[in-house]
Amino acid sequence: MSLEETLKAERSKLRLVSEGIIKIFFGAWNGIQVFVYPTLILYMLDSVSLVYWFSNLLTIKQYHLPLSLFLLILFYMGFLIVKFYSFSLERRDPDLRRKDLVRFLLELHKGLLLILFVAIMIFVLSSFLSYFYQIQVPQKRIYAHLFQYISLTLMMFYYIQSVWTKPFKNRRISYSRCIDYMIIFARKNIATVLKFTGFIALVIFSSVKLYHLMFTYAVNPAVSFVSSAFGIDLRLKLIDAGSSIDIFYNVMMIVISFFISNLLFYPIVALGQYLINRFHPIKLKVANAETKTQDS
Repeated sequence: MSLEETLKAERSKLRLVSEGIIKIFFGAWNGIQVFVYPTLILYMLDSVSLVYWFSNLLTIKQYHLPLSLFLLILFYMGFLIVKFYSFSLERRDPDLRRKDLVRFLLELHKGLLLILFVAIMIFVLSSFLSYFYQIQVPQKRIYAHLFQYISLTLMMFYYIQSVWTKPFKNRRISYSRCIDYMIIFARKNIATVLKFTGFIALVIFSSVKLYHLMFTYAVNPAVSFVSSAFGIDLRLKLIDAGSSIDIFYNVMMIVISFFISNLLFYPIVALGQYLINRFHPIKLKVANAETKTQDS
């Protein structure tokens, strides 16, 4: 084997490994469990240090809040982008992958502008009610729920979209044409589309509930037992942030906790994905999807 062939083989192995890591931590609906049950990310964090840090952010160290939120939102945006990229790994053509990613980034920025506008309107409305009518609107709670439900909606929407367009992706056609073909199929099979979409949602939320029960009654007690029996604290501790580096450290601990949650959730996600792929109504059924849809 020549040097060029060896390098090509090594690059291929590295690509497969990197794609496997992306699928484990970002693939399918992995990550949605934290938005359905936010406490799941807290099980791997020391609760005392977490509460202490958050209370300081909201009281005596509010000047640290903008940087903390910026870093968390930056990670969240990166997570969404890599998650969408994990959906595009089903494509064999790297050029089409890049085009799909550019399209997603444009859509994401449009959505961010809309969310920013809604957040500003909530702030203006709450300020108006507080000033003129002394009505206190729970802004922080509203923003927290808004972030939670928007995240759930985005992840569900793009995953379900990726499942339905999967049979068309390996044909050299754009993502918009994949969606057009899916719409043609949906118009002729409305009942099938509704049933299978409901099945996807059922699998997702059932897997999240199963994981929550597993964490509550198995993982969390096991971590507590190890900590009390052997004096080894497996939970990540946050520190009293006094500088930008300390804030970055605390945010990284939250990020690591999130990835640990995703890693433990992956086997359940893989099982759910197997069921979804097994019962996909147009898997192999549309052997020549482009020709059939054009003939239609």
